[in-house]
Amino acid sequence: MQVMPGTSKWIAQRINLKQYNTENPDDNIQLGTWFLDYTHGQYKNNSMLAVASYNAGPGNVSKWLTTLGKSDPDEFVEAIPFGETKGYIRQVFGNYWNYMRLYNPEISPRLILVLMRMIGYSPTMRCHDCSWSPFSCSRIRSTLFSMLVNLLRMVGLS
Repeated sequence: MQVMPGTSKWIAQRINLKQYNTENPDDNIQLGTWFLDYTHGQYKNNSMLAVASYNAGPGNVSKWLTTLGKSDPDEFVEAIPFGETKGYIRQVFGNYWNYMRLYNPEISPRLILVLMRMIGYSPTMRCHDCSWSPFSCSRIRSTLFSMLVNLLRMVGLS
């Protein structure tokens, strides 16, 4: 985690951290996680706004909330004038869904079934390359989860 020098100084004052070095990973993690928690609190646990704030600064996000006039999360992200922040938000939430899939195994089959039903796949279908089911073929699972991430973005749930 990285924070800008001015932000790290501000955080250090808030948490009474007398000595720190932003080139030290332990200090960076302490400062960055505190700041991410702070941005979550600032935006009522809205992770999308917290992540945007972490990347672009809380002042920018506050300004965008008043000037962009977008209530839909996807429209809001697309209207952000900083390309880096748009990409950062997309990357963070894409990774979030991938980690959910990898580290929460009980959710993975349910997500696959939901997506398969939504796009007209049958659970009895097989991969044309390996003849495995969608639950066994990593290529199909990967494709389905990519589609799911995109779908969730479209409906504003990621």
